[in-house]
Amino acid sequence: MRRLFLAIALAAAVPSASPALAQTAEEQRMLDWARERGRLIFALDRVAWVATDDMRNRIPDPVAAGVRGYIVDRDENGFIPIFFGEEDGRLVAIYRARVTGPGGVSEPTDFAPGQRPVLTPRQARLVQALNIVRQGQVARCTQAAPNVSIIPPESDGDPIDVYVTAPQMRQGFLQFGGHERISIGPDGREIARRPFTRTCLEMPLPPEAMRRQGAMATFNHVLDPVPNEIHVFLAMAARMPIGIVTRNPDRTWQVTGDGITLLQEGAPRRR
Repeated sequence: MRRLFLAIALAAAVPSASPALAQTAEEQRMLDWARERGRLIFALDRVAWVATDDMRNRIPDPVAAGVRGYIVDRDENGFIPIFFGEEDGRLVAIYRARVTGPGGVSEPTDFAPGQRPVLTPRQARLVQALNIVRQGQVARCTQAAPNVSIIPPESDGDPIDVYVTAPQMRQGFLQFGGHERISIGPDGREIARRPFTRTCLEMPLPPEAMRRQGAMATFNHVLDPVPNEIHVFLAMAARMPIGIVTRNPDRTWQVTGDGITLLQEGAPRRR
């Protein structure tokens, strides 16, 4: 996999490149799922750091308070970040809040010892998934600890997907490699693992002057026929479109948090 700066006149290319031009119904389903899952990973990542900042303002010494980690649950009203611990052999919430949008944290509560609510069975499954990942081997492409985003299951019998993502270490670079998805079954065992690249990749982003001319940081991707959820997450994290070139057949895609657009069939044009 190699990186290139692909200069594309996006304003001209996008209207003429219909997403249905060279996609099967199955590929469109994959693209729709990748968009929604990538946006969810980004949202969970944001909820974690927003809630962490608020929690630390309320609990200056989380370790002394018994905090052992955090999970993010969700319901029809938004996300529920929970920093948990253990009391009397039961998993309990030490801090809990709600994050519904860009406005930040609402309903924050730090619970006193003896008054900490017991986690629900679903929330206990999220903690179990976190512990499985903590205790196992995960991709390490940076010196910093990887970020962990756990997807709350739709129902009790569904597997739990855990995304382990490598943090960005340098401004002006995109950490493209070092991300993986680990699936945990209802019985608490790992049932699948999927890396998103074959190597660790940290790639420079195009300078601002090149971006104004339509340049994107563009990457060859050989593991999927279309862009995947990590590409959507990375585009949102970088706050700019990225280009993905897939093979068999050669196709060039633009990926943003709003969607995935087929720009070109055939080898990418460079200038």
